[in-house]
Amino acid sequence: MVREAIRTQLEVERDFVVIGEAASTSKTTDLIKKLSPDIIILDLELQGLFSFDFFPQLSRYFPATRVVILSALCTTSHVIAALQNRASGYVFKSSSYETLAEAIRTVAAGGIYVPVSLSKSDLRTCIKRKNRAALDQSRNLTLRQQEVLDLAAEGFTNSEIASRLYISRRTVEAHRARLMHKLALNDRAALIRYAYKMRGIQLGGYNQVSSTAKI
Repeated sequence: MVREAIRTQLEVERDFVVIGEAASTSKTTDLIKKLSPDIIILDLELQGLFSFDFFPQLSRYFPATRVVILSALCTTSHVIAALQNRASGYVFKSSSYETLAEAIRTVAAGGIYVPVSLSKSDLRTCIKRKNRAALDQSRNLTLRQQEVLDLAAEGFTNSEIASRLYISRRTVEAHRARLMHKLALNDRAALIRYAYKMRGIQLGGYNQVSSTAKI
């Protein structure tokens, strides 16, 4: 009933498209693999989620998907733990729907959304840890794969990338396929989103913060 109510409200928004819902971590994993969403809203009390055991899987297999936590746990320690374990946003269940919508938009824009007052040092620590994990994953790419990823982020087609790198289009396609396999991305759009994310981190971005309290 809760999921249905949230979905109904989200579907009214012109800039949101709800593509799936699940009641357990196993079903959630299957849906993310199939649908490659930009954002997922997770309830910390979802089966298997409370101890944050599910989050390492998200970081490893779905790096382009960002997470907004919806929880009845309203302590600063839980918010910090969520941010340190992959989440990009945290919303209390007692909050209004407008707060959830604001959190989703903030996270979609590459920011961090927190509903409580955190010290700047706490927040910086959380962001640095998230960015370090993403950079560690990108270091597994070969130099050529990184070049293909960077050009894809600039919107170049396979043919244009091939021309710029002096390789065949088929070779570019092979590099793209390996990239998507390594990063567990399902389509070109997800690959481009990931590339933008990494570019933002490397330039020192992805630290925009929205909060209902001053930070």
